[in-house]
Amino acid sequence: MFDPIDCAYLKKGYIMPPHVHADHAQILLVVQGRILLRAADRPPTELRGIAAVVCVPAGVEHSYEALEDSVLVDLRTDKVYTLAPEGGT
Repeated sequence: MFDPIDCAYLKKGYIMPPHVHADHAQILLVVQGRILLRAADRPPTELRGIAAVVCVPAGVEHSYEALEDSVLVDLRTDKVYTLAPEGGT
């Protein structure tokens, strides 16, 4: 089977350095805590708790910082599969 998501437990102060995913978008869901997202030329965005979801398009440089201990779910679009019943499309 496949693992479509990753879950990270980030300690306060953790910084993911700037990086780019050339071949896929990245969907981030903050389950707990606060994350400061920096993407391209946009102002930094604070993502808080369960309601915070953002999609970073392929090719966009981004980074994030844990403003407090946080739980982050990461779904990369290259890990998304289409499942259909047998004989279906």
